[in-house]
Amino acid sequence: MTTQSELTTESSSGAALSRKARSFVVSRQDSQTRAFTAVGILTALPATFSFEYLGSFLSGEQPLALGGLPLAVGPFVSERLFPVFAQRIIGAHRVDRPENLESLGLSLGSSDLEILSRSEGARPVDSIRLTELPDITTGEIDLKFFVHGVRYQEHIESVLSELHIGDSIELVRETENPFDEYATLVNAQGKTIGYVPSALSVLISAASDFRGQVSHVNPASFGSNLRVLIHVQGSVGPQFLWPWQVNVAPRS
Repeated sequence: MTTQSELTTESSSGAALSRKARSFVVSRQDSQTRAFTAVGILTALPATFSFEYLGSFLSGEQPLALGGLPLAVGPFVSERLFPVFAQRIIGAHRVDRPENLESLGLSLGSSDLEILSRSEGARPVDSIRLTELPDITTGEIDLKFFVHGVRYQEHIESVLSELHIGDSIELVRETENPFDEYATLVNAQGKTIGYVPSALSVLISAASDFRGQVSHVNPASFGSNLRVLIHVQGSVGPQFLWPWQVNVAPRS
């Protein structure tokens, strides 16, 4: 495992992301408002991993460091995935691994990064989430994610009982949301089943020609975070920038 003493910091190379990289925005959820705040960006390259706190997070009110990653300007670099993220991956020797991967809509041969991406690194002991940023260099969007906020929707169990793989979904802006100006509802069969993850809502709000459908539905025993997996496709213009690329933190 990588220790803090093995980490190094280097000067930032800019906001542009390599096509070969897999990048995740790391967010923390407020226990009172349930809103997410972007903390930093985790990037996985073929041979190294890096993590960098967002400037907007560091300059915020009383920023709280992630485990093993002290507050600092500039990226941390390691040959191994940082422990605070690695411990969120379903271990290869866990007896419940097949069941857990099936609930994520993944095969037994899925890589650690695929597992981290699909599960968002969610753990019951903290409020950290990792949302993979899709490659939008071609202007096309193709992503799968679990719907957020399912547990707070009215009559949700009766709605989900009638939901099937392949059912169409609609993405609708919730313009009066007090916590996220880009908040986007996920509707199925004319009823709201939850929200697009807040880290992706700004992308969804800027995109067009969306097509979406239900990809996987889990029973209540798997918890509200893993109830409905949806597949969304669309397009976005070349002018699109993530909020941190213009030095503005995502509003959640």
